[in-house]
Amino acid sequence: MIIKKAPLLPLLSRMRLFNLFLLLIIVLTLTAVTMSLRIDKGDVGLQGRSKATATAIKDEENTPLLRLEAKLMHLPTKVPVFPYYDLKDKLRLDSIDSRPDVQKSDRKLHLQILPSRSVIDIGKGDRVYLEYGEDEQLKIGDQSSPLWLEVYQNHKGDILCRGGLNLSNEHEGEALGTETWEFSLDRDQERNSPISDGLLKPLQDSKWWGSDRLIDLYGGSRYEKIKKCQRIETSLSSGGHILYVRKGDTLIFDGNSLVKKNLGQETKGFPLYLLRSVSSEKLCWDVWDEKGVHQGVFEQLKERVSPIATVPKSLFSNIRSRSRNIVTCRVDNKMVVLKKGDWLLKTGAGWRCLTSLEEVTSLVAFDLKGELFVFDGVKRKGSGQVFVGTLFDSSRSESLSVSISLSKGSSKEHSSHTKKTVSPTLPTSEEEETDEMSKERRPQKAYRLEEEAEQSSGY
Repeated sequence: MIIKKAPLLPLLSRMRLFNLFLLLIIVLTLTAVTMSLRIDKGDVGLQGRSKATATAIKDEENTPLLRLEAKLMHLPTKVPVFPYYDLKDKLRLDSIDSRPDVQKSDRKLHLQILPSRSVIDIGKGDRVYLEYGEDEQLKIGDQSSPLWLEVYQNHKGDILCRGGLNLSNEHEGEALGTETWEFSLDRDQERNSPISDGLLKPLQDSKWWGSDRLIDLYGGSRYEKIKKCQRIETSLSSGGHILYVRKGDTLIFDGNSLVKKNLGQETKGFPLYLLRSVSSEKLCWDVWDEKGVHQGVFEQLKERVSPIATVPKSLFSNIRSRSRNIVTCRVDNKMVVLKKGDWLLKTGAGWRCLTSLEEVTSLVAFDLKGELFVFDGVKRKGSGQVFVGTLFDSSRSESLSVSISLSKGSSKEHSSHTKKTVSPTLPTSEEEETDEMSKERRPQKAYRLEEEAEQSSGY
């Protein structure tokens, strides 16, 4: 292995030579002391002289120099070294965790090790240990490796790396020193990884229909939160469901479906989708994976909606006003009585009135689909009267205001009809739906397709 840089080796070699020289001096000194003791105290017995010599030697062994010499004598013959490539060329700032549900102080930086492209996730105060493999390529190591890396941002926002090398005595495990160096990673090097197909699949499989025009026009206070919201229809193996979102809302993918969640602890650990902007043709989503490594923008296009095929004046004929709230007319060549608030749904068998709250609920939830007409009654316009209502396409993404003038001969006032109707306004609250619907909003008789076929119906 080629040593590109090892500044501690010359120092260690000099220290060993120096200590060998000191050892030689100490031995000579001890010899001189011993001879001096013999000359100065020739009359002292052999036992006394041996004791003095042993004491002197013991004192000398406790000196700092001898202790340092003992430690150095246990050093390995080879100190581990590393091929010191320029780490700046071996590391690339792949991305910075910018998930909005992560505090700025907790955000991690994602570095790539070249050429393996393995990713290091490192945050403020973290230390990552590196090592070189047998192929002399840099890789992530463990705490046994003396080579380490720290990353931080200075007050200017620059990304700085601090590398370090710890050297220790293998025999005693004592640290001998640490060499550190710093280098910067410019933000110009930051490159977002492409968003994986798996991360985008939940959005790609969903459909955006725009706002629900039925709720926009007829939704009561119960539906206030989703008025003017964008309707997302998800596609799942277990069946789709509807999500209503507006700018700034966030979704997660829980492994099975897209779910609307508020930013915070509930969104952490899941792929995250934030609705950045809404235009007439597309939704722009900011996308992060659970770690925030792969981030980008996904543009979701609006589903194409076929124009409303029904021509109102062709659908309704022979309209006669019986009161401001009731008319008789022909629909699909059948004579029917319409009351203000009636909902007519186009099915495979033709147009029919919805006759129960269950049908209305199914329609709102898109379990029932088809073109829909809501009758708003008869209104005065100048000296005449007009038949008014709203026509919706089957996706309820488009609506058409219907206004058909009634000829003077077609107005024939009758006494007020006693049948109560469902208001064209959707329930304003669950309590109101339970109480008022059962009394005032729910019809005592069914919607009628034939003038003669009027039957009781309860909710």
